[in-house]
Amino acid sequence: MILYRAMCEKEFQDTMKHKSLSWNSRFKWFGTKEFVESRVQDGKFNNSHFIHDRYSHLIQIEIPDESMKFFSKCGHREFMLDRRKANSVKILTLQEKSQR
Repeated sequence: MILYRAMCEKEFQDTMKHKSLSWNSRFKWFGTKEFVESRVQDGKFNNSHFIHDRYSHLIQIEIPDESMKFFSKCGHREFMLDRRKANSVKILTLQEKSQR
């Protein structure tokens, strides 16, 4: 399964450095490429027009289908991952797809 996440410069650097989905907040959201590009990186999502680099990096994460059991489905194109389950998710590939 391929999921996408938009992130700021600091989160991007930490993610690429550690090649992990670790973070400090409780939940993180992932989605399809179309959803993340059209909704999250639209410049309006979560007041991102005030913080210009908030969602500047688009990351593609490939995980095995069996790791999807750790995600909660939110709608048709969005998935939520609890920090407590993040270490259980096996990452096959992690790469940047675009930078704005």
